[in-house]
Amino acid sequence: MNALRSLWLCVFLSVACIIPATAQTPAATVIAHLEPGTTRSALQAGLAPGVRITGWLPQIRAAVLHLPPGSSANSIRHPKIRSIEQDAIMHPVASGPDPLFPQQYGLANVQASAAWTVSTGVGTVVAVVDSGIQLDHPDLASQLWANPGEIPGNGIDDDGDGYIDDVHGWHFYHGIDSFGNPVPQNDGDLSDGLGHGTHVSGIVGAARNNAEGGAGIAPDTRLMIMRVFGRPDAPYDANGYESDIASAILYTVDHGANVINMSLGGNTDVQALHDAIIFAVVHGVVVVAAAGNNVPAVVYPARYPEVIAVGATDRSDQPAFFSTSGPQLALSAPGVNILSTAKNPPPPNYPADDCPGSLMPPSTGYYGLCSGTSMSTPLVSGAAALLKSVHPAYTPACIRIVLEKSADDIAVPGFDPATGWGRLNAVRALQLASQGGCYTQLLPLVP
Repeated sequence: MNALRSLWLCVFLSVACIIPATAQTPAATVIAHLEPGTTRSALQAGLAPGVRITGWLPQIRAAVLHLPPGSSANSIRHPKIRSIEQDAIMHPVASGPDPLFPQQYGLANVQASAAWTVSTGVGTVVAVVDSGIQLDHPDLASQLWANPGEIPGNGIDDDGDGYIDDVHGWHFYHGIDSFGNPVPQNDGDLSDGLGHGTHVSGIVGAARNNAEGGAGIAPDTRLMIMRVFGRPDAPYDANGYESDIASAILYTVDHGANVINMSLGGNTDVQALHDAIIFAVVHGVVVVAAAGNNVPAVVYPARYPEVIAVGATDRSDQPAFFSTSGPQLALSAPGVNILSTAKNPPPPNYPADDCPGSLMPPSTGYYGLCSGTSMSTPLVSGAAALLKSVHPAYTPACIRIVLEKSADDIAVPGFDPATGWGRLNAVRALQLASQGGCYTQLLPLVP
């Protein structure tokens, strides 16, 4: 992985620490930034034998190339290629009358119940860029976004978007399988091998008042599932290419997401990912990401100025011991022992340090506790959905300003690098927004 400048991260959810003994060959994957107007066929025609296009990102004029063994990025010469960068790896960032609702202290701390009297997220879509989801979980099955242009299971790309049967989202993956062959982006399997995406999705939008488990902070939003971890031949793999994450972001914009949640991160700045995030923000999508755990600096993509970087607090509103500090931090939210939906059956190494205790099956669904900024981030994403539901014209800059200005200042007065502008307060955010508390000139996110 040295040739790739792979991204490392002290993963916040223990299931994400399952790294295969035989990793891919990341040096064989690069991202080409293209001249305006370049077509896929024109690019392929000028490439050397053995170089294949495995990803196409026209919104940001980029392509993902697989190089044959022994080749290097320096050997590529093409009049339509402006520059080349090596791809990199990211990892998940995770160290009502509903029977488990009383145990969801995180919702109580951010005053979710009071916020629900104003907004429950109706009419919004939150894209969860993660490891997938347990599609039949009783607290999640009814919460999934449905692609209005797609007919399930007919094997046809009904809406002409290039993805067959992308009913609830897509599995973005390209790379090299165990036989050295390129794996294209043609997988609609959203199943969750790691369990990380299932837990994160429940924090955002688990169903409320269904006599099942707990609730999400935005129980009436819909969840667009972008699976970027767990490749087809290794479902427990916690490596995700940044180019695939970029592709997932572009998909969410094209399909109407209002908020993107990324409980993931790494330490490498890849321009294609940044370009995709800028594309999303310019098109009105709020991007929220985990600040990191037990690392010296806020990780990417949370480190980008267009992203709302989220830290973690504990039950007592103290900064979590693992939560990464830094000047990029926007605000914090509860992230220690957060109860949410869990994968059934659990991943092979469950329980573990970041997800202690046994899974709780109140009926047919499973629930568990996990810690990390992976868990605090979806609380902020859900709060952004609550705001977008009642203020659909609010820009990402507006949403950020409102969330920061309404946060409870739990540490030193004003901004501090450990908690940002404070701990999320969902009802105060809605109150401030209703009073016209958005001042975009204070935060020019996009040049």
